[in-house]
Amino acid sequence: MPSHASFSTVRFIRIDDFNASAKHLELYSRIFPRLLSFFPLYLMPRLSGWGLYPELDDIDWMRLYEYVVKYHLCVNIAVTAAYAGLSKIPLSKRYSQSAIRIISSLSSMSLVEVCSHGLTHCDDRGFRRFPKLFGSNRSQHREFGHGFSYSHQFCNLKVSKNILEDTFQVPVRTFVPPGSQYDQNTVEAAISAGFCNFSSRLYPGISYDGINFISDDYTLALHDRELFFEGVGYLDRFRPTSSYSLFSSSL
Repeated sequence: MPSHASFSTVRFIRIDDFNASAKHLELYSRIFPRLLSFFPLYLMPRLSGWGLYPELDDIDWMRLYEYVVKYHLCVNIAVTAAYAGLSKIPLSKRYSQSAIRIISSLSSMSLVEVCSHGLTHCDDRGFRRFPKLFGSNRSQHREFGHGFSYSHQFCNLKVSKNILEDTFQVPVRTFVPPGSQYDQNTVEAAISAGFCNFSSRLYPGISYDGINFISDDYTLALHDRELFFEGVGYLDRFRPTSSYSLFSSSL
């Protein structure tokens, strides 16, 4: 669901979860999750808390391209660099090549900024990311924060940044932690990995040299899930009279 930022304070629009395996593997019931999160009940559309839904296809991406160009709508998109199924598959080997070209084109027009949404979006150790017969696996679809060492987080951040920059041929300056879950190690690892912006619903409470925190108080945070189920026209309700900015403009 989108964040509840006030239109009077909004400066940015952000769309998360492109290439994230959560859309296929994060399964739980949004209604009474402790009682109703079990197979196959959590697959029912009226109960499903997140998955299942597919990636946007080439037609969706062309519609998004036309929409962004028509309204000159600056959009920050948070992309997961590798798909964590049975193995990690880099974005360039799995994602639609047409979509990659569209994103690169919009980026060259300064209408889109590519942000890192992690390497895998999930805990990729063992089989933790896969659905459970009984219970929610939502907490396993968070890649950073408590329970992950500094070295693990730094490695994932650095590899994510490298994959995205190689794929889109643009600098990636902003990190968006999945589920806004992170800790002090995440922030320090992001700085060391070369990120300049940190976009999250939760503010750390202390300042860090070398990185700019962008609160969701100033950001309309959406997901590709809304675009799939509602269509690109879903953005009409969030299109303001004045243009949004890219995160890099805040540097």
